[in-house]
Amino acid sequence: MPPGGPGRKQKRKAPRVRAETYETVLARFFDGDMDGALGRFAAMAAFNPGSPDGHAGLGLVMAWAAEGKEALRHLEKARKLGDERPYTLLGMGDAYKWLGMDDEAVGCYRGALAGSPGLAAAHANLAYFYAKRGMHAAAVESADEARRHDPESAEAAAVKGVALLNMGMRKEAGAVLGAAERDYPESAQARLGAAYALLAAGDAEGFLGRLEGLRCIEPGDPEGCFKRGRKLAKRGDHAGAYREYAAAARLEPISAVYAAMAASLVRLHDGDPGARQRAEALAITLEAIGTDPLFTSTHI
Repeated sequence: MPPGGPGRKQKRKAPRVRAETYETVLARFFDGDMDGALGRFAAMAAFNPGSPDGHAGLGLVMAWAAEGKEALRHLEKARKLGDERPYTLLGMGDAYKWLGMDDEAVGCYRGALAGSPGLAAAHANLAYFYAKRGMHAAAVESADEARRHDPESAEAAAVKGVALLNMGMRKEAGAVLGAAERDYPESAQARLGAAYALLAAGDAEGFLGRLEGLRCIEPGDPEGCFKRGRKLAKRGDHAGAYREYAAAARLEPISAVYAAMAASLVRLHDGDPGARQRAEALAITLEAIGTDPLFTSTHI
């Protein structure tokens, strides 16, 4: 019989909903539940608009997914609400990186390190930017810092090898890149570093061989550029493939797209690119090493 006698309906208690914090939702994301994290961060932003947590989380997840403009929009809102957390600055650096805003990205990574000197992802990304700018000694130093805090960073090892190579330290570069490829056989970045060294030495065939079967995140390819590039490459139209891959890279700056673009450029010159074309292919290969979303997320 219900409490209070016959005919009285028992009131049911509303189930308790456990409030999730920024940290617990971020942990959910790093466990692989991207959709769940996005939904919960969106709810945080809607229900507590005065807190930066929802926008910061949305921005970080979208930066990982290479949604640079949307990531930046949310992260800027978080910053306006007073958020200066290292992960927020790290995500903002990634968003700027995807958008090609290199100076802004470098500023954010340095800001993240000011708050968290042991943040390996920020060190690794700075190493990439230093190598890209020809600041090879600084690239080696930042790559070493990344590896000190995250010894398993194949990406930082690849950037270090490239920087050493461009400093003329071929033996040391070969040791670093060879160890990375041996220790991390599944790493696209380790293979890209080895490919870079082969092309720099004039071995275009070896370079192309290292790019075969490269395991990367597949692009979403919203405009079909990457797919058209593959079709043109199979037909032997490497000039057309290169143009399509370049268009795809502007939409999705990730390893798979840049690697295909570099390969098409080399094949366009029958495997024997001149100095200018080789330099361009090497620069594209460095982009492939440093711009993949996993470059940051694996460190975290």
